[in-house]
Amino acid sequence: MAHYDPLVINRAEGAWLTTADGRQLLDGVASLWCNVHGHARQEINEAIKEQLSRVAHVTTLGMSCDTTESLADELAKRTPGDLSHVFFSSDGSSAVEAAIKMAFQFWQQRAQPMVQKTT
Repeated sequence: MAHYDPLVINRAEGAWLTTADGRQLLDGVASLWCNVHGHARQEINEAIKEQLSRVAHVTTLGMSCDTTESLADELAKRTPGDLSHVFFSSDGSSAVEAAIKMAFQFWQQRAQPMVQKTT
């Protein structure tokens, strides 16, 4: 690969990308970066604008916002079983790390600890 010209994308809509030279390409890797709903979805863009007009970001480190609370409630309702807590994570590896730590803590802090359990 002595010479490589990257694709320059000027526009995207739905599952389609438009390159700087006008070619239309199917975005076959959109889900790689969490764009599973397609590009330029009006309802998603409007929800983002509405949220940004109120607050752009609130860390979940001891704080929350109404959008986060609503999402957590909805996730708990849709998840099987008696789920009453939701833990948000920024990516898959962080989610796995947090799940391992929670499992470890569960076995250590239960009424009858099982300290031999490590995961």
